[in-house]
Amino acid sequence: MALSIRLCGGFAMVTTATAPSFSNRIEPMTISFQEIQALADDNTVNTAPVISVNPDVFRGSMGSRSAKLTRTQPHAMATASPKRARKSPVPHRLRQLPPQLREPAYEKGGLRNALVEEGRKMFEENGAMELSLRALARRLGVSEAAPSRHFKGKEELLAAIAVSGFVELAEQRKGIAAQNLPPFAMAREMMLSYVRFAQAHSGLFDLMTGPRLLREFVRGDVEATSNISYSFFAESVFSLARESGWPEEQMHYLSHAAWSMEHGVAALILADRIPRTDSNLDLEAMIDFSINSFLVAVVGGPHRFAEICAPIMPKGREKGAARPAPARA
Repeated sequence: MALSIRLCGGFAMVTTATAPSFSNRIEPMTISFQEIQALADDNTVNTAPVISVNPDVFRGSMGSRSAKLTRTQPHAMATASPKRARKSPVPHRLRQLPPQLREPAYEKGGLRNALVEEGRKMFEENGAMELSLRALARRLGVSEAAPSRHFKGKEELLAAIAVSGFVELAEQRKGIAAQNLPPFAMAREMMLSYVRFAQAHSGLFDLMTGPRLLREFVRGDVEATSNISYSFFAESVFSLARESGWPEEQMHYLSHAAWSMEHGVAALILADRIPRTDSNLDLEAMIDFSINSFLVAVVGGPHRFAEICAPIMPKGREKGAARPAPARA
């Protein structure tokens, strides 16, 4: 015999039937309250959620196939089959984009470096007019908002590109300083490195040294990195000047004169103004001659400089006329 108990509209319907092996039809049975309680504990009972049997409303007879049971506070319970343990929710996983739509992953600081490097290529290929943060983002395959996390705008990106140029020039001059060349050869190589860098990176050189950058950015990293490059160059000029007897108060005049020489040659070359077409000069020979002439004048020392220049110096500019350094003990 099987007993089925299920909830229906706030009541539990209890139905009994004999096993099919004894009869082809369901036979009603008279069951007592005690029998319902006993059968409710049996494993064969198919029961609804927790119910209790109320004998006051129990109706059972040979002609009845069901009895009504009310839901009450649990005191005589027909225990339901144990509930299955709830599975922990599976974490929601975002579907990955196809490789061609994914943004490349960069380590900390890597995206900024990539933006500067690729921005420098774009600048040298097409100039500042064609450079934009959006175009740069598309070229790198990142979102259009990604560059704005590192640069406020195009001007700040241009300043960072200029910084990369000064860093490269400083590395070149650092390598020259490590060679421990004689003073004349050292100063010569430092000045030549400036001209060669300008020839190799004409657009970048113009950005680094021209008026294109806003003043607010020049006074930051641009100025700091340019000072590093300049310090290697200036020290080579100081070394040659000290060896030639120049006083310390004249050192910065000499380094600025040397800087003017190298920059003037570089700027005229980039403007395609030298050598003049009617001169038939070899460009490399002209560069060497210009730099060597200046350095030979430094080697000539302050005595010869004062002898030639002092009589023609305007009043108030006597500082420009060199005075010999005091004799060394």
